[in-house]
Amino acid sequence: MLDPRQHQASSLERLGLRPAPRLVAVGSHGQQQGELPLLWGVCNAWVEQGFSVMVLDGHAREDAHNLGLMQALQSGVGPGADPLTQSNWQVWPAAVGLNTLLAASDTTDPMGRLATLFADHNVVLIYTPAPLLTWLLRGSHSAPLLIVPPLHSASVSAYQALKEWVTEGRLQPTVANIALDPTPPMNPAQPAPIEKLQRCAQDHLGYGIAPITVHARAAGEQATRELNRLAWHLFEGALPLHQPQPHEA
Repeated sequence: MLDPRQHQASSLERLGLRPAPRLVAVGSHGQQQGELPLLWGVCNAWVEQGFSVMVLDGHAREDAHNLGLMQALQSGVGPGADPLTQSNWQVWPAAVGLNTLLAASDTTDPMGRLATLFADHNVVLIYTPAPLLTWLLRGSHSAPLLIVPPLHSASVSAYQALKEWVTEGRLQPTVANIALDPTPPMNPAQPAPIEKLQRCAQDHLGYGIAPITVHARAAGEQATRELNRLAWHLFEGALPLHQPQPHEA
């Protein structure tokens, strides 16, 4: 285990003293198999720092047998803070609830409602198809995460998500590159997905990408260091969720 006085994630501990939960948004672009391992690794890095994390999964629908965000919105009651019953890392189905928040965003503050429900959490992470985030986060200062796995099809789907976020949502995404090899061979004839994405974004959007790279085959201290670096970056740039004041309700 890294010395907490030296590793990069020590910044998480200082930031964690802030009372408001922080919103981290991750947009899926049809590459869930490649996105999920990195997503869970980041969540684990937060939990190891003592943070409580709520993941709202926009790919899973709530119903009577699978309770989640929609039921919490209806009751106005989020998960309790009892350490005997509360896990530091929970995953809730949220497809219906997130779309409900989007539909009501013209008359209410959707982020304020999340702040009220999850006031006892340090991190609220929304993982949902990228198009929903375009409109749910539009006008905010959130920087949604776009994960680019090492699959050739990933550059196309990632570019579609990035283009919509930048042009329609006016968002400034964070891009995480999953690399297979520590030192990938330079082959201009067959560039890596992240290289294709960088070129397309620059050529067609005038948008420069400085990705954060995580190596899929890294182990030990290197893996911990890379995940902590990404977790720290996301938490530091996350949107604080402030509860609406009585006169704003």
